Amino acid sequence: MIRILLADDHPMIRTAIEVLLRDTQFELAATAMNGAEALAEVERLKPDILLVDLEMPEVGGMDVIRKLKSDRMTSRLVILTAAIDDSSLMEARSLRVNGMVLKNSDPAYLLECLEAVAAGRTWMDPELQARADQLADPDAEQPAPAQRPGVDLR
Repeated sequence: MIRILLADDHPMIRTAIEVLLRDTQFELAATAMNGAEALAEVERLKPDILLVDLEMPEVGGMDVIRKLKSDRMTSRLVILTAAIDDSSLMEARSLRVNGMVLKNSDPAYLLECLEAVAAGRTWMDPELQARADQLADPDAEQPAPAQRPGVDLR
């Protein structure tokens, strides 16, 4: 089983993720309601994957990611968020976050992302990938996000 720690302050999201992961190779080892709890639980549990929301009380998701990256922790990091601004998107990419999924995406994207990340690859929601590519190279022609399949960045 691949152990996941979910950090999200919304009970409905935590419950939905728990249901989504049932009967998969993923085990929801614990949940955290804010970034401070997430940092403590990562230290305690050492999960395989930390699934983290960006907008949480006390310590936000990007602060959690920065701290864990500076500590050279071994858990893989996946962002699950309703929205991400351009600077956070590019920072997450530069910090080499392993995966990014939008909450309004098809739930299959989250499972696809987790499978890729568990296998040692990176995966980004197609909408976020198109936006990150555009930000990185504003002159490049980009395909419409709706026409792109999930992006496994091997």
